[in-house]
Amino acid sequence: MGISGLIGAVKEAQESVHISRFKGKTLGIDGYVWLHKGAFGCSEDIVLEKPTNKYVLYFIKKIRLLQHFGVEPYVVFDGGPLISKKKTELEREMNRKNNTDRGIDLLKQGKRKEAMSYFQKGVNITPLLAKAVIEELKKEKINYIVAPYEADAQLAFLEKNGIIDGIITEDSDLVVFGCKKVIFKLNDGGFGVLFDRDNLRLVKDIPLKGWDDNMFRKMCILSGCDYLDSVHGVALKRSCKYLQRSSDIQKIVQIMKGEGLKVPNTYVQDFQRAEKTFMYQKVFDPIVKKLRSLEEIRPEHIDPDMDYIGENIDDTLAYLISIGEVDPISKQPFGSYEHTNGKIHEKIKVHSKSEPENRLLMRWLKPTDSKDINESKMENLLDMEIETKSECKHLDSSRRLSTGCKICNGGDVYKQNIISKRSESEIIGSTNRNNPTITTSKYFGSQAKKLSIGFEIKAKPSQGSSNSGITVNGRETSQTKLSFQTISVGNNSSTLGSSFQQQTRFQTLSIPNSVIEAVETPKRKLSFSPSFTIKKKPF
Repeated sequence: MGISGLIGAVKEAQESVHISRFKGKTLGIDGYVWLHKGAFGCSEDIVLEKPTNKYVLYFIKKIRLLQHFGVEPYVVFDGGPLISKKKTELEREMNRKNNTDRGIDLLKQGKRKEAMSYFQKGVNITPLLAKAVIEELKKEKINYIVAPYEADAQLAFLEKNGIIDGIITEDSDLVVFGCKKVIFKLNDGGFGVLFDRDNLRLVKDIPLKGWDDNMFRKMCILSGCDYLDSVHGVALKRSCKYLQRSSDIQKIVQIMKGEGLKVPNTYVQDFQRAEKTFMYQKVFDPIVKKLRSLEEIRPEHIDPDMDYIGENIDDTLAYLISIGEVDPISKQPFGSYEHTNGKIHEKIKVHSKSEPENRLLMRWLKPTDSKDINESKMENLLDMEIETKSECKHLDSSRRLSTGCKICNGGDVYKQNIISKRSESEIIGSTNRNNPTITTSKYFGSQAKKLSIGFEIKAKPSQGSSNSGITVNGRETSQTKLSFQTISVGNNSSTLGSSFQQQTRFQTLSIPNSVIEAVETPKRKLSFSPSFTIKKKPF
């Protein structure tokens, strides 16, 4: 895990530190590191699928350590596997299986002590184990997030955007991702080793003075990483020498071949992909609740197929993964966990593999409790989701709100006057009427027909109005159109998901059915009601 020999090579950029130095700060935690350590003490139970919560207790003990010294934890868990690490993951899976099988054989022979060492090497840290910890973190109101892919990239994103002030891990890849402050080897007393990126210039073993993050990253990839094996005989120091001669990977390959090294034919392409994976890996933005790249992809770096940095995931699914409601690997919803007599009993809901993804998500996106809306309207109201892009005014300067604003999301109802009774909105686009899916859901009852529609609605101001835009929470915005993505029709209720082209997130949007009865017809003009109702709730 990480770059071989990197931490030892940059020892001048490290110092001993106590966690109390970060009092009042927020530290991101590589959750699977603590899960691995916690599972070490109960590996036999996990491998043999016996109920245990020892790893959960270990995890919470580490959380308590940080809290005791005034540090706010922000736990980040790994998500799904990357295509870039397919080979690495297959090798690790095979090693775990071999160690587990060997441990079981030894246990059958009565050699329990020997079996334990193999179980510890064979234990597989799964999203189910992470889910058990997440349930405890929820109770303790501890910030956490499940990355769409790797926790390393997610942690780097959080630090880069000021959501966390440093990182606790044992993985040197965080240094390659460009992280500024990384704490390694944190013990139960709160002591550890702090890597400070600002001190890389002091390193003596490898001449890094004057290098930028791009050169440092190239050196690490050349020496071998999870995304690309090194050429035999090439380690950190040799990589550094190559980069001193040229920063162009094609020229470096020519140099290596000139020295008699065997370089794979696809090495240049594989190197470039590894580099882009470090730079642009998919992460989840907890502020705007959307999937995005770690950095904005430069035009010259765009490939026709970039799934190796992480496949695109629907923002709703990515959000459900981030809060621990959906397994990031199987994309299936988790069950619930009950703690009884110190044990964890898992209840997994069974889902057909053939179920459409939308049906799966509907089961988790429960309708809002709209009791404070006029009861007479409830028969024709359906909760929906609306997103805009203006920051909440209650967001603190540190941008550390991972679950939405507690002030705005308190359940208040706002009526937004979008356009007047006499204003018209034009529906532009076409509907997809081919093979509509019939499903059963909480939203629409037993028979719900889902039609995928692509169109946009342009709001026009009423005559004599100086307002050329839309009023949101009492503030005017220059945006004059809403882009609607889907509509579902069934049981006399209709819903649609929409987004203003701005940046505040509302959890639900309720609209009377009569307003959107005719939206199936392309290019048809509608008269909107004078207002619609937005109901907010915590995410």
